[in-house]
Amino acid sequence: LDSIGPVLQSFVFDLNSGTLIMTFDEPVGVPDARFISLSDGLVGGAVLPLSPSSSASLGVGVTSITLERDDVLRVKALTSLAVQLNSTFLFTTNSFLSDVAGNPTLVIPQANEMQASVYVADI
Repeated sequence: LDSIGPVLQSFVFDLNSGTLIMTFDEPVGVPDARFISLSDGLVGGAVLPLSPSSSASLGVGVTSITLERDDVLRVKALTSLAVQLNSTFLFTTNSFLSDVAGNPTLVIPQANEMQASVYVADI
């Protein structure tokens, strides 16, 4: 019986297409972007909570969130957030998805935010 929630392994942030692709250690449902924030990784630095947006499953353990246009414009306006790999981090304020057994993800606090594994700049 599965009683352990999915663990986020890595994420890709593509500013050019406005997508956030997340890879988990097991099959998961569709994420709720309202509980996900992007950060520049600096103490007291830029933070952008994401708006509710469209999301989809891309395969076993991989999900995608398409950022709302306003969120993409806000990221582009912040000169320290998501301008390169070293300024692209993610944290969560609540469980934002569950595995197929209904076990929720653990919260990723800002103090332990995760750096993107791949960053694609806006072109």
